[in-house]
Amino acid sequence: MTLITKTFLRGFSLLSVCLALVTGCTSITLIAPYDEETNRALTELHKCTERFFVKVEREYANLDHPDLPTALHSTYKTHTEFYDDARVSLLMLELRSKALTHNKITQQEITALENEFAAFEQRDKAAGGLTLGDVRAERAILGAHFRALITLEIAKKSTGGGSEHSEDK
Repeated sequence: MTLITKTFLRGFSLLSVCLALVTGCTSITLIAPYDEETNRALTELHKCTERFFVKVEREYANLDHPDLPTALHSTYKTHTEFYDDARVSLLMLELRSKALTHNKITQQEITALENEFAAFEQRDKAAGGLTLGDVRAERAILGAHFRALITLEIAKKSTGGGSEHSEDK
């Protein structure tokens, strides 16, 4: 073998070993790992939201006149505590999602959930309360947001989503 060929092979071998070491020691994280606290907080917020909907539905079910539920409104003033509690939970979820690296998808979904809660409260406030139809529609909309977020967290858990972290955050 010529000197050039030996030098090339030695350089190529050294480069191959370096690449193997670098790729073997570095993992690329595309999505944040499963976060038990986020999953717990989402589940708790969903539970509180469902409790609110059940409470409003019960108000309508307890009416003596079957024709009133579509016309009668559950008042906004009686709902402010629910909205305040939901807002605090959402702010905590937002903070936590931003503290985790590679968590952009979760952040976007939490922002969408925050926006829907804000729009829901605005509709409630503007109308002075909720009809039974409002409750049913909002349950479906918020339910879709909760399902998306909880499904994402469960998928992270089942796939080990990002359980290996890269050094560069």
